[in-house]
Amino acid sequence: MANYFNGGFVGIFYEPSLSSGTTGPRTTTFNTSNPAFQLLDGTSLINYNLVAGGGGGGDNSGGGGGGGGISNGSSFPVSLGSAIAVIVGGGGPGGRDGTQGGNSYIGASTQAVGGGGGATGASNGFPGGSGGGGISGGSGTPGQGNPGGGGQWG
Repeated sequence: MANYFNGGFVGIFYEPSLSSGTTGPRTTTFNTSNPAFQLLDGTSLINYNLVAGGGGGGDNSGGGGGGGGISNGSSFPVSLGSAIAVIVGGGGPGGRDGTQGGNSYIGASTQAVGGGGGATGASNGFPGGSGGGGISGGSGTPGQGNPGGGGQWG
């Protein structure tokens, strides 16, 4: 059975030191935020995969919301014995104009940008990780997503 959730995803891969009493690499995944995730002792570097929440779609023959941005990194330094903030961005609600999805973060500054909201009717899509759809698609965040699709209304 598949697990479903509304929003982004964060994955962390790390290898604690032998002195922690735990051997072998660890992978931890999140689909909800954890503002104080405690790494095992001896962990000084992590690899991460961040996916932000997707944007909400627009109504009245509107465009679809853009996909959440993706950010991957390796050898990200962390302080020994410290807790790190893991924030998972939620999906943006649809509406007249869809709302941008939430950003996903690890630490204070590393982020994936939420997907752009889709536009209603004859409007332009909104920017985001991947842009939302509309008459003209919203811009995507470089290195994280693509522009939204454009189309004809009416």
